Amino acid sequence: MSQLAQQMQNQLHPPILPGACLQCISDTQNNSKCSTNEEIPASACALPLLTVKKTKLVSLAQDYLQYVLQESHLGPAQTRVAHVLRSIASSLQDQTEEALRPLLDRIDITSVAVAKRIFNGVMEEKFADGNTNWGRIMTIFTFGGLLTKKLQEHGVQLTAEEKEQISYFITEYIINHKAEWIDANGGWENGFLTKFERRSLLSFSKITALFIAVFSLLREYY
Repeated sequence: MSQLAQQMQNQLHPPILPGACLQCISDTQNNSKCSTNEEIPASACALPLLTVKKTKLVSLAQDYLQYVLQESHLGPAQTRVAHVLRSIASSLQDQTEEALRPLLDRIDITSVAVAKRIFNGVMEEKFADGNTNWGRIMTIFTFGGLLTKKLQEHGVQLTAEEKEQISYFITEYIINHKAEWIDANGGWENGFLTKFERRSLLSFSKITALFIAVFSLLREYY
């Protein structure tokens, strides 16, 4: 396992200290104090809330990447958020790829390390104006999916570990830079779903234009 993957695994699955109880873990995931053992604070005996968020985000990113790659073992989406992300983001990604095909064909992405460098560079430039909205949040996943497909098209046989690495750097960016905004705007269930769940693809022309503008930043990488 690579160093990045090991670091993310350690963050996502820290050891639970002696004295932990299942109720404490449940309470902590719901952002409350331990209700069954007042002598052991929830923060000491259960998974921190941030870790729970990371775990959910990694699962969401992995599900989206598997869907984009059309992996044979992929089943139905396990959550409403994953279902909407699959449906909307992948369709917009397809439209964007078609519009930017001449540009994308000139970019040589030969490894996950190169993909990560491009991803972080484009994300930094994209959000440099300080503006964030749910459409822009969706482009984080869409861009990760686009890079993953480019790796595959370049003949890179992605291992399970390499796919994990991609999901990790997508998650890492969101946690480090957009987690507070997401929480302040309703979270995934009350923000993202409210914004996108009941909208048709025909209503996403502005977001498609945003994707094309964002991904045009790729020109500096060829």
